[in-house]
Order: sequence, then C-alpha cells, then structure tokens
Amino acid sequence: MKMKERLAVHRQIEAENHEHIEDFMCKLYWDSLTAEEVASMIQEKDRAMEWDEQFGFLCWLLEEKKVS
Repeated sequence: MKMKERLAVHRQIEAENHEHIEDFMCKLYWDSLTAEEVASMIQEKDRAMEWDEQFGFLCWLLEEKKVS
C-alpha cells in the first residue's frame, strides 16, 4: 500500500471515529434528561407548532423513559 493510500485510509478511520464519538455524546445527553425535561421540551415544541422529526423523537424518548 502506498503512503497516499495509507493516509486516505487513516483519514477515513478518523472521520468514522469522530462520528461514533458524536453519536455516543448525543446518546449520553439524551439519556441524562429526565422524563419531566423531555415532556417540557415536547410542550415547547407543541406550543410553537413545531411538529417535526425532533418532535417525534422527543415523544418516542418520553415513552422510553416512562417504560424504564
């Protein structure tokens, strides 16, 4: 393998690693929220009529927190 190829592979691995770290940090953040905090976020989005993808995610997250 040539040096340019090795560098390209290394950059790809670093990018994938960064993405995994970001995903992990997001998971930690969402897991740290209480059900009350999530419900409050849902109420704010509902009041603003922002029924987007994040609204759906928050509803799902609230249900998951209620089950746990």
